[in-house]
Amino acid sequence: MHRLARSPLLAPGLLDGHVVAVAGRTGGLGRAAAQACGALGAHVEQLGDEGHRVDFLDEAAVGAAMAAIAAPEQRLDVVVIDAASAFAAARLTRGAASDAEHGAQTVVSEVAPGALAVAPEAVPGVMAVAPLRATTAMAGVVARAAATRVMIAASKGGKLVVLAPAPDAGPHAEAARVALENLSRTLSIEWSRHDIRLTTVAPGRRTTADELAALVAYLASPAGDYFSGCRFSLGEVEA
Repeated sequence: MHRLARSPLLAPGLLDGHVVAVAGRTGGLGRAAAQACGALGAHVEQLGDEGHRVDFLDEAAVGAAMAAIAAPEQRLDVVVIDAASAFAAARLTRGAASDAEHGAQTVVSEVAPGALAVAPEAVPGVMAVAPLRATTAMAGVVARAAATRVMIAASKGGKLVVLAPAPDAGPHAEAARVALENLSRTLSIEWSRHDIRLTTVAPGRRTTADELAALVAYLASPAGDYFSGCRFSLGEVEA
């Protein structure tokens, strides 16, 4: 059993009956979040290398995978979007040679909050910054697929928890964190009438996977119903 289940706040059985989908690549923060939620009784399914194989930029495919996960109980309570894994993957596969050409604030200022949730590839400046583009595109596609294909259609609401990269994950990591925060704030307003809550979790430089997973499990629980459209910044006091 995951050690988080022994916490007084996160008691065993806290997430009994909950259906949780975790979208992200192999390992990392998403795996820790999945283990934590599963240890507390949730039924957890993973989209990515360890579970349902899906292209995270294909909204129709992601939506179909989400619908399949929700089908047995006709519900999908929580979707954890490991956008940090998309940032890391882009850094590994495409590098960051073009990052130095654009300042983080410049890129963020060029992006309208709602645009990243719809068509990040069409926003000027984003194409030149591969990790930032990959992160926001993945988060936007998964969020829209989960909301429109399952949560809104079922009229049961739900929660979307977005995991941002650490501030030292690479050039434009902070820009990605700000963009993901804006995504959560914007969509939380747009989808509030559907009882859909969005939050972004931004780990610090020394935040452990267990610490982040504990917060995700807390947000997935009934206590998390009180939060939407906000960013949880961990380790912000670190120099």
